Amino acid sequence: TFGGVERTIHAVAQSTSRHGIETEVLSLSRTPDEATRPLDEHMTTKAKLDFELASTGFSREVFRKFRALSAKADLIHYHFPWPLMDVVHFQSRHGKPALVTYHSDIVKQRLILPFYRPLMMRFLGDVDAIVATSPDYLRSSPILAAFRAKTKVIPIGIDEGAYPSPTDADNDWCRSTIPGPFVLF
Repeated sequence: TFGGVERTIHAVAQSTSRHGIETEVLSLSRTPDEATRPLDEHMTTKAKLDFELASTGFSREVFRKFRALSAKADLIHYHFPWPLMDVVHFQSRHGKPALVTYHSDIVKQRLILPFYRPLMMRFLGDVDAIVATSPDYLRSSPILAAFRAKTKVIPIGIDEGAYPSPTDADNDWCRSTIPGPFVLF
């Protein structure tokens, strides 16, 4: 899928490339290519998705691919939550500076959280920096409260060029159908 987290990763990779930063994105796929491939202004590597459990993809191959990619990286940027990468982080012993963009508290898998919590807290404690996506999220997250000293807020930006502009007809339809004031995101 290419949802919110994936769009954020793509936007970060695209925007940092304009500053001369080379980005390689590692993800899981049911049908991965063996080779690393370009996607717009960055490179993508896919590891085979073996199975999913509790909305989390798992892969044996990701350990090998992460180790190879992290060996040539200057910085590792994780996106949380993805429990598999917590394990990969510790297993790889990459020794590189690492940051994590914290997209969400774990809310749907509350039954699993007590078992995952020790690994999660160790992982978040081990990375060098945590990025919260809004001041309100930093303030409201009970997990981020434990890491406030190393957490910075960087709002997720929207690349207007990635979306079509509304036509005059679209605007007219909105004005005639939806009572104002109205803002659509």
